Amino acid sequence: MIKIQKINNIVNFKQMKIIYFICLLLFCFSCTRSKTMFFAKSEPFMVDSVLHYPIQGNVINVDLKKPQKTSIFDYFKHIELIPLETNENSLISRIAKVIFHQNRYYILNGSRGVYVFDEDGRFILKIVRIGRGPGEYTSLSDMFINPFTGNIDLLTPWGSIHSYDLQGNHVWSSNNVLLNSDITAVHHVLPISETTYVFYSWVNKSPFRIIYYDLNEMKIFHKEYERNLEIGSDNPFYQYIGQWYFYQPDKNMTYEVGANSLIESYAWDFGNLNYDANKINVSLDKYKNNTRLLTEEIYNRLPYRIYCQGQNNRYVMASVRVSSNLRANSDVTDWSNIIYDKSTQESKFIESFSESVTFYPWIVTDEYVLSHGGHARFDELERYITAEILDEPNRKKFEAFMNTSEEPNPVIIKYYFK
Repeated sequence: MIKIQKINNIVNFKQMKIIYFICLLLFCFSCTRSKTMFFAKSEPFMVDSVLHYPIQGNVINVDLKKPQKTSIFDYFKHIELIPLETNENSLISRIAKVIFHQNRYYILNGSRGVYVFDEDGRFILKIVRIGRGPGEYTSLSDMFINPFTGNIDLLTPWGSIHSYDLQGNHVWSSNNVLLNSDITAVHHVLPISETTYVFYSWVNKSPFRIIYYDLNEMKIFHKEYERNLEIGSDNPFYQYIGQWYFYQPDKNMTYEVGANSLIESYAWDFGNLNYDANKINVSLDKYKNNTRLLTEEIYNRLPYRIYCQGQNNRYVMASVRVSSNLRANSDVTDWSNIIYDKSTQESKFIESFSESVTFYPWIVTDEYVLSHGGHARFDELERYITAEILDEPNRKKFEAFMNTSEEPNPVIIKYYFK
């Protein structure tokens, strides 16, 4: 009897080992499958419970000769206006950049400083430190919320960085870290690690626009992206699932900003309208005293220029300027749009929305697109919004803005996806 029980125990133990081995295999398989789903370029993947679609083949095909009639409400269910409070302390001359962080809007006001508003547009504080003393500057070219310190950092055109906490208290300042005989100005910056900054420089003696800088070593360790045409971008970077992307108006390729260099990500393909900016030669000496004429000649020679890109779980969106001789509607003189649906692999060239409003996607998230308008000297709000496309509460905001006797601050526009 004891012998039979021992035999049964041995059999049960072997069975348990087999079952354990099978479970281990299934677990490993599930882990491998999960990783494959997350990293595969050809399959949708989950991030924060949101299904994200890839760009199939990393190429977006667009026919600029076939504009499609589309309503703004084919993509969005609701448009919210957030007028920024106007008082003597909060006057904004120009929105150079917007960051929405911890339910606050951080507005880079031209080159002066940062103005902070709550999610309803009420003014909270401003960071303006114009001068030549500690923590002061004479001009700004960019701002960012540093993810490694939690501070708001301001970049000057001469390469120095001034860091403040979110209450506006000065934390630290760098020297003019970049400038040398080749690099005379910088326009945008990204912190991609605690010790690495990536700078974007529009016009310099150096032919390179992207500069990688090591804060510990206090030196440049990589430069790339040679420029040809004197076309820059006010918004050359965007973020998608924690990854930063870089693009330029005269280049079809969009890049990931890697740890040590740019990495090709996806390309726009416009068929026989594609062009190589490096083969378009414009004499800089001819226009060295007239930047406006130089810009006009460059623009007249390009069939299109791609601006203001963004991407979310389903869409890639961009604003585009198309040459007048390509426009189907000669009355359209404003921005056109490209919207690529990654879930259906369909791209639409939208010369103008059926609502006859301009759409400029400054920031694209999974929930909404953030834009702005409304300053009379730059962008009239009625270019972007009409009363007819708003619900009653936002229509009242629009009418109040349009009927005010004084020039108010700009308005944040949020388009909520369906």
